[in-house]
Parts: sequence; C-alpha cells; structure tokens
Amino acid sequence: MTRNEFLDNINSWWELIEFCNDEDCDVCEEIVDEDQKNDEVNADLCDEARRTDWEDIRNWLNDIPVGYEYYRCDGMFDYVPMNNGSDFQEYKDAVLEWMDDGGYWDDEEEEYPEDVIDDEPFEEDDEEDEEDEEDGSIDEDEFLAVLGRVV
Repeated sequence: MTRNEFLDNINSWWELIEFCNDEDCDVCEEIVDEDQKNDEVNADLCDEARRTDWEDIRNWLNDIPVGYEYYRCDGMFDYVPMNNGSDFQEYKDAVLEWMDDGGYWDDEEEEYPEDVIDDEPFEEDDEEDEEDEEDGSIDEDEFLAVLGRVV
C-alpha cells in the first residue's frame, strides 16, 4: 500500500488494526474490540479467581468501561475506551510514522493522462499506398485476383 492510499483508505479502527496485523506493526496490538475485551476479561477472571477474593474481583469488574467499540488494554482489568476522533488519529499517525521510519511504503505510481497513447514518432507510408487508400479503389487485375481466391 502506498502512503497516499493509507491516508485515503484507512478510516476506521478495524481497518487500522487489520493494516497493522498485515504489516506486522505492533502499534495497535493493545487495541481490542468489545468482544476481544470480554474474552480477555473472562480469561483474567478465571486466573484471578484462584488467587484473589471475590470482593476485589467485583471492584475490578465495576471499573471496566462498557458500551464502546474499541478499547486500549493497559493490563489485567484495565481498559481505556478509544474514540473514533483524536484517539484514532493519534494511532493512525503513529502507524504512519512507523511506516515512514521503516521505509515500508509501496512506491507511488506515476499517473499519465489517458489521451497519451504512444511515444513512437509517426512514420509516413509510401505514396502509392496512400493513393489506394484515398480513393478506396483497386484496379481490375487486383479485383479478379481477389475474386478468384474467393470462388
């Protein structure tokens, strides 16, 4: 993907996360959606249930925000809601910087006007061919030769 394509086409969290995954970029690795957050909380609950009393777990669960599309996971039971405005732009800028620093962008393709067909110079045919083409006629011998091939 070129830098301009990234700027034009990456406009949502899922697109940015998918891009990071495709490019092995770790900038977005702590960003999770609601379902991933729920899965991680469930796994953390199982782990902590063996080590901690239920009151501490209840307090941690009460502090977890809900109802957002994306979160940043800062640790066990520590999720920060991410907005689609400034938070998204901050991460997109960080990915841009990571790609710029690594020189990972595809080269931009040069755009040419569609009306340019050929760079070859025009070569004139000999005058005899031009005369035949101009009036569209052929002589009688040529006509009979063509007719003979058809019959």
